[in-house]
Amino acid sequence: MHAAFFAESGAFNAAGRAFQDGQWERAEKEFGDFATRYPKSSRRAEAVLMQAQSRYKLTNSVGAIELLSANLDATGKLADEYRFWLAEARFQDGDFGAAAVDYAAVVKNFPKSARLLAAIYGEALSRFRLEDWPATVKLLREQGGAFQAAVKVRPNDDLALRGQLLLAEALFNQMEFRDAENALNSLAAAPLPPESAWRRQYLLCRSQRADGRTADALAGIAPLASLAQAAQRPRLTALTMELQAEILEQAGRVDEAVAAYEKNLASASPPDRRQALLKVIKLSLKQNKTAETLAKLEQFIQQHPADTALDLVQLTLGELRLKQFDDSLAVPTNSAAALSAPQMSLLEQAGTNFSNVITGHAASAHLGRAHLQRGWCRWHLGRFAESAVDFQAAAEKLEFSGDQAVARYKLAEAQARLGDSTNALKNFQLVTERHAALPEVKSTLLAPALYKLLRAALAIGDLATASAALRKILAEFPAGGFGDRAVLLYGQGLSQRGSTAEARGEFENFLKTFPGAALAAEVHLAVARTYVQDGNWRAAAAQYDAWTAQFTNSPALPQAEYDRAWLHDQAGDGARALALFTNYVARFPAAHNAMLAQNWLGDFFFSSGQFVKAEENYQRLFQNTNCPPDLAYQARLAAGRAAFARQGFENARSYFTNLVNDTKCPADVAAQALFALGDTWIEEPPADRAKPLEKFADAINAFSRVTQTHATNRLAPLAWGKIGNCHLQLASLDPRRYEAAVESYKKAMEHPQADFAARALAELGLANVLEKQSQPAAALEHYQNVLYYEKILRDGEQPYARAVKEAGLAAGRLLEEQQKWEDAVKIYQRLAGELPALRAALDKKIEKLGERLRATKN
Repeated sequence: MHAAFFAESGAFNAAGRAFQDGQWERAEKEFGDFATRYPKSSRRAEAVLMQAQSRYKLTNSVGAIELLSANLDATGKLADEYRFWLAEARFQDGDFGAAAVDYAAVVKNFPKSARLLAAIYGEALSRFRLEDWPATVKLLREQGGAFQAAVKVRPNDDLALRGQLLLAEALFNQMEFRDAENALNSLAAAPLPPESAWRRQYLLCRSQRADGRTADALAGIAPLASLAQAAQRPRLTALTMELQAEILEQAGRVDEAVAAYEKNLASASPPDRRQALLKVIKLSLKQNKTAETLAKLEQFIQQHPADTALDLVQLTLGELRLKQFDDSLAVPTNSAAALSAPQMSLLEQAGTNFSNVITGHAASAHLGRAHLQRGWCRWHLGRFAESAVDFQAAAEKLEFSGDQAVARYKLAEAQARLGDSTNALKNFQLVTERHAALPEVKSTLLAPALYKLLRAALAIGDLATASAALRKILAEFPAGGFGDRAVLLYGQGLSQRGSTAEARGEFENFLKTFPGAALAAEVHLAVARTYVQDGNWRAAAAQYDAWTAQFTNSPALPQAEYDRAWLHDQAGDGARALALFTNYVARFPAAHNAMLAQNWLGDFFFSSGQFVKAEENYQRLFQNTNCPPDLAYQARLAAGRAAFARQGFENARSYFTNLVNDTKCPADVAAQALFALGDTWIEEPPADRAKPLEKFADAINAFSRVTQTHATNRLAPLAWGKIGNCHLQLASLDPRRYEAAVESYKKAMEHPQADFAARALAELGLANVLEKQSQPAAALEHYQNVLYYEKILRDGEQPYARAVKEAGLAAGRLLEEQQKWEDAVKIYQRLAGELPALRAALDKKIEKLGERLRATKN
């Protein structure tokens, strides 16, 4: 028994010595062997813990997690240690969320643990790594919290001091610069190690700089430099000089800033030299020495092809070329098509420089900036999907800064361009929420970001977010132009969703608050358009009347005057519309809408039966050299119809024939012209009174061209019906024409483009043929096919009242001729139900037929 005890103890102690000496692989193996060999040992839990710690030291975090998790039920008195090291392993593995949970479990469940302060700090650091600044601050700052309580007990403990520094950094990251400064000042007398003391002073200067207090920040540089020297870290000295230069630059003391940067440029440290080179060049460019700077950079590449600062050089070359591109733009543009060849070349060269950084220097500190600038190149070249990839990478790689805000803003813009409004909205929100306190963002980027956030929210129907963005714009940027535009955009969004009254309210409230707004005219018009959308033509017309009287010099006046005339027409005030359109044509002859107004005048006179005036207006329209071709052809067709209506058949034929023979005439217009030409032949008095039916042969030729040349046109089945009518007329000279008529009517009915009207008219034509051939029963069936139209009506079609009327009256007449009084009465009763306007006349017929029925029975 003693031998077994000594063997167990010896195995544990041997593993422990390996652990103490940092022989982690050996310790991990021997503690594992111990746990396997002595499963009931009182020291097994300790062995498993130290095995897991060995794995942790070997950076085998996954193995440590597996081992600790599997033995959580057998920890004995080491439960706090197990949970703590599980948190450490998760943190090492990068699973900061799970690590935070495990650290919090140590704090909650083991308040007397020796690991308490380390667990509190670990949870805070995990939250910090998750960029959850509020949670980090709460853990470290909350009075009465575990951290503050532990600090009171062990104020100078390394973890307590590190926690205070972490608190200050979290406060800085969420832009609470004064609170960050207060936290740092509380450590002024603390016994910090040299590097930690430097970190405190460095963050203090950064906080003062970020808060805009450059004088205070500069005053802190001398002690910061002393602390860097005491720490004996050249890198800290370089960062100190860099920060001093940045503060001087921010203060506008450019020469002093350059001198500070040049101290780093002379340093042997590649990172120092790289950053200094970038800053020196940027400041030099403020003196507009672009060409000289480009030449120096190209020379540097030739002289130092393997220098570690080449990523910086390539980045700067690209930025200079991108600047040259920007300077070459007379007017900013987002259209690649508007760029010249030299401009495109500058963008391609700059893009190559940025790509050299990205692909040739994977560990470069300038990757974020290179992605941002390459994103701009691709944006200007119209390659929005590629630019979005770069802006995304830039936003992820750049530190919290104005550049990061720009990257997110441009990412959102690219996503919006690509139709991804959901993600565009998220990124615009990140700009407005995370970066709003940065002066450069607030002054240039915040207003457009809020405006585009509003647009993206409307695009996905998120009215609550859109409304919040609008309120913020009106509160913070009422006079910057974005307030007007935002109200218009939001109101239009509401209108598009049918909330016209709400939109009108937004517009009217804005006009009451800002009556002299730059876009007041547009907002007043938007109010009027809400009435248009409601179909309230009179109210809309009244709004336009008031608008045109108030904004007589607005660039929108021509369009508004046209809309005003149109609205009066919609409101039923034809006389007022006539006066306004007539005035419009005279007042704005060069406006595009002048053509539409001229066309409206032609249509008005045509519908009023004033066919001569209608024709004159259509002529003015198509004779205008500025008239768009499609509208000109329509006007020529309309002029022909006006001539036809005034019985100027020769003029009508001339219009229609010219259209048919015009090879540029749109196919649909040509088909209509041919059809109208056929109708003209039918209606025109015969040239030779001795041969009155010859004109029907000419009409057949015109209609036949419709069926041949425009076989798929909607007029083709109607043309077949017309051909059948012409054959029916000619049958008095040649009975064989009846068969031709029947064949034509059948083709009309069977045509794939035939609607109910075409088929019904063809049925009537067939019935007429059968009557001519003395087949009243067969004719009656075709009349009834139309009257009882359900048989031939297709989905989505409506019955053709004129055809139903003719069919019903013809069917009734045939039944009367056959003395089928009761059947005729039923036909007339149905017809009266279908066409109430005929009821009075049909009731008389029904009454007379009733008298005949009674007389017959008597």
